[in-house]
Amino acid sequence: MLLLQLNALPALEHLVLANNRITSLAPGALTDTPALAAAQFQHNALREVKPGALAGAPSLQLLNLSYNQLGALDAAGLTGLRRLEVLDLSHNRVSRLQAPPASLDGLIELKV
Repeated sequence: MLLLQLNALPALEHLVLANNRITSLAPGALTDTPALAAAQFQHNALREVKPGALAGAPSLQLLNLSYNQLGALDAAGLTGLRRLEVLDLSHNRVSRLQAPPASLDGLIELKV
């Protein structure tokens, strides 16, 4: 099992961690990444995005979680993503989507 936690990369704008064996995005996984605009986690083994995992990335516009093993996505895992425009959950085992938090009112594209 591989848990992701990246800290203190304030200038990072694009993060591509595709084709790894990441199983979980833990609370605080992206801490102090204020410039991060795109995060790509496709083709991993993600089963969960814990609450607060992405809270340190307030500028995130694109989040790709496709081709993983997500059965549900807890809305608390997306809290604070006020600039998120594209959320890709395609090719997962998603059977339940909770109502997204109000902070996702700028979402333009949702792929399931």
